[in-house]
Amino acid sequence: MNYTVFVILVLVSLTQIKGTNGEISNVIEDLKQGNEPTYDYYDSQEKETPQKKPDNDKDNFEKKMQELNKKVEEIKKKIKEAEGQKTLLEGATKTVNEIENDVKGNITELEKAMPKNDTAIKLLKEQLRRIEEVKTTNAIAYEGLTKKLEALKSELDKKEKEIEEEKKKQKEKEKEKQQEKEKEKEKQKEKEKNEAGENNKGKNFNKWHSLLFEAVKDKLSQFTDLLQSIEEKTTQMKKNLRNNNEILKGQTNEILRFVENKRRYPTHKCPLSKLKYPNY
Repeated sequence: MNYTVFVILVLVSLTQIKGTNGEISNVIEDLKQGNEPTYDYYDSQEKETPQKKPDNDKDNFEKKMQELNKKVEEIKKKIKEAEGQKTLLEGATKTVNEIENDVKGNITELEKAMPKNDTAIKLLKEQLRRIEEVKTTNAIAYEGLTKKLEALKSELDKKEKEIEEEKKKQKEKEKEKQQEKEKEKEKQKEKEKNEAGENNKGKNFNKWHSLLFEAVKDKLSQFTDLLQSIEEKTTQMKKNLRNNNEILKGQTNEILRFVENKRRYPTHKCPLSKLKYPNY
């Protein structure tokens, strides 16, 4: 490998690795000073201030769900970014290791081919030293990113559990409300039943009175029909009696004439079969 090209490649690679992400530098500084790493995610979070719950539980629940879901999405975004940074760092570390192996190989070749070329060997060894620094930096950054991911995943788990808990609470509230509604319905039914009972007392009396009136009216009607029938039969009987009386009267007169004629005219014959008899 051409030495000049190799040195340029090393410097460019180191520059790219060192500038992989500005946030890594902050993590490294915190760790060097013995402090826990601070992350933009935590610094950007505002402290939640207790708010007055609206009277409408459903609206309050939906609002809280929106806030929690928004936080969950933010955490997921941060996790994705951190995982991306971690992947880049792993790739950069792999590249650094490859470069380190190349540099060590070049040093070995130079020491064999040009043992008196101290300048080139010193320069390559200086590159090895810088590579070691980058490797140390990368290791610290990797540790910081690992901790950051653990913290974010823990926070995500906490928020997801909080969402589930809120859903459970809301479900219980809805169940209680439904039970209250059922109780109110039962009370209303009982009230309507009692009111209907009071009203039915009067209604039942009126109904009984109406039925009695209809029964009496029906009986009166039947009695009227019976009287009319009796009256008609009586009239017919009177008519028949009058007719029979007329017939009997006529027959009686005829018998009397017959008797009188027999007395007067003993020899005269007059059959009684011609006499009319009343219709009974």
